[in-house]
Amino acid sequence: MIVSAGEAGRDYVPIDIVSAVAIPEGSWFSTGSGPGPEDNIDTLKESLKEKASALRADAVIHCRFEYVSPDALGGNEVKMIAYGTAVRFTD
Repeated sequence: MIVSAGEAGRDYVPIDIVSAVAIPEGSWFSTGSGPGPEDNIDTLKESLKEKASALRADAVIHCRFEYVSPDALGGNEVKMIAYGTAVRFTD
């Protein structure tokens, strides 16, 4: 399944918007070798793929990945959110 920040390069019909939330583990600012932002992006991409697959979509396009401060969604953690448009190819 394609997960893209842009177009898919094929004709499609939009199905629905899919989204996901991840809470980063550990501190990204430590000098250790713990998980970093790229690990959370991979987790978010997999979640978007699962949700799109449940809709029988072929791709998720125009994806956005953002950090959200603790105050915005409640809780004490910085969160990462992702969202995009699930589409089915017509060609």
